Amino acid sequence: ISTVFILLGIQHTSRLYKFSEKKVFLNKDMKVMNYNVRMLNHYQWSSNDSIEEKIYRFIADKDPDILTIQEFYEDKDSQMNYPYRYVKRKSKFHKFGLAILSKFPIINKGSLDLDNSANNIIYADILSNKDTIRIYNLHLESLKINPKKQNFVENTSDKLIERMKTSFQKQAIQVEQFLKHEKLWTGKIIVCGDFNNTAFSWVYRQISKNKKDILPPHDHKNIVGTFSQADKEHVHEAIENSMKNKRTWSETPWEKRCEIFLKWFFSIFICYICL
Repeated sequence: ISTVFILLGIQHTSRLYKFSEKKVFLNKDMKVMNYNVRMLNHYQWSSNDSIEEKIYRFIADKDPDILTIQEFYEDKDSQMNYPYRYVKRKSKFHKFGLAILSKFPIINKGSLDLDNSANNIIYADILSNKDTIRIYNLHLESLKINPKKQNFVENTSDKLIERMKTSFQKQAIQVEQFLKHEKLWTGKIIVCGDFNNTAFSWVYRQISKNKKDILPPHDHKNIVGTFSQADKEHVHEAIENSMKNKRTWSETPWEKRCEIFLKWFFSIFICYICL
C-alpha cells in the first residue's frame, strides 16, 4: 500500500522539490532572481563558515538584472554591487529586512508595512527600455517551525497546531493586503518572494488567481512562473495600440521584426510574472 501511495504522489513532488538542475535558455532582456539569504549567516544558523561566500558566488554566477532578497543583512552587501537599490529594514534599530537590487533605474518604491509581523512586503517600479515594471518582494508570515529543534510529540502538538494556525491567519491577512495593493497598479508586474507556503496552498492560489502557469516545453511538471489572463478591456486596448503603431510596424525591416519576435518568444522570467 505504501508503494502505491508513493507512486501516486511522486508526480506532484517536482512542484515542491527539484532534484537536479535543468538548463533553461534565457534571452538578454531581463533576468530576475529571488533569494532568501537568511541574513547571510550573520547569526550562524549554519556551522559552515563558507555559506556567505557561496551565496555571493551563486549570485555573481547567475548575474541577475533584478535581485529580490528576503532576510537581507545590510552591513554585509559589499559584494552585491547594484547601482539601484531599495532596502527596507524591519525598523531603524535593525539591520535586516527586505531588498530589491536592480541594474535598471528605480523611479518609485514603497512598503506595505505589515501590522504585527516581523515580515513585510515591498515594491519598486523599474524603468526598463521605456517601460515601467513593478517588482513586488513578498515575505509572508513564517510558520516558525524548526525541524532540528521542534519536538514533534503528543504533549506539544496542541501548541504547535495553535502556532501554525496563527501564522496561517496572518498569511491570509497579508495576502489580502497585497492583492488590494496590486489592483491599484495597471502596468506590468513581477511578483517575487518567500511565501512560507507551498504551491498547493490557499496563499499560492490567491496570489496566482486569474493567472496561468508558465511551463517549460521540455518539462510540463515544472512551474517556472505564472501570467495573467487578459479581459475584454485588455484586448480592446491591445487592438487600439496595434492600430496606432500599424504604420511604424509596416515600415520596420523584416530583420528587425524577426529580432523582436525572437526576443518575445524566448523571454522567461524566473518568478511570478504578470504581463
